[in-house]
Amino acid sequence: MPNLKDLFLLSMVGILGGLANLWLTHSYKLSEVTLDEAVFPNIENPLMPIMQDTPVTPTSLNLPSIDQSVMTQSQAANQFSNLTMDQKIRLLFPNG
Repeated sequence: MPNLKDLFLLSMVGILGGLANLWLTHSYKLSEVTLDEAVFPNIENPLMPIMQDTPVTPTSLNLPSIDQSVMTQSQAANQFSNLTMDQKIRLLFPNG
């Protein structure tokens, strides 16, 4: 049975091996390009979703919904916005 260290190492080998495979695929595509061509070839990023298939919406970005209690707390924190810098420093460091 592999321990936690072995599990981490095997996971890293798998992830880095996949990235190396992508890198080599792109390097083979670029090896066919000459420097005399006027336009650089368009190589799409395989890690990014296609935007036509995945429109950007708040739910597609996998973001949590806005918590209204946090928003009201942030409004309470604005009570310090009318203080001068000297007053804020004295509040933060009362002993000088």
